[in-house]
Amino acid sequence: MAGVRQRKRKMVADLVAIHLDRYKATGAELIMGEGRMIAPRTVELSVKDGTTRILEGEQFFLNVGTHAAIPDSPGLREAKPLTHVEA
Repeated sequence: MAGVRQRKRKMVADLVAIHLDRYKATGAELIMGEGRMIAPRTVELSVKDGTTRILEGEQFFLNVGTHAAIPDSPGLREAKPLTHVEA
C-alpha cells in the first residue's frame, strides 16, 4: 500500500504542476489562501505564505475549494470513518 499511496501522490502532484503551469501562462494572478469581503468590492486575503493582502476590484473570481469533514454526530468520530483523504 505504501507504494500505491506514493504513486498516487506523485500522479496528483504532477497533474497539479501541469495545471498551475497552464494557469501561469494565461497571465492571471493566482493567490492561494483564505479571503473575506471587508467592504464593497474589497477582499482581504490571508495568503498561504503568511502575508495579508487587500484587493479592490469590480469582479473577483473565487474558487472556494472543498475540505473533507466528519460531522459532529454521536459516535461517528470514534468509528474512525474514512474520507477521500484517508482512503
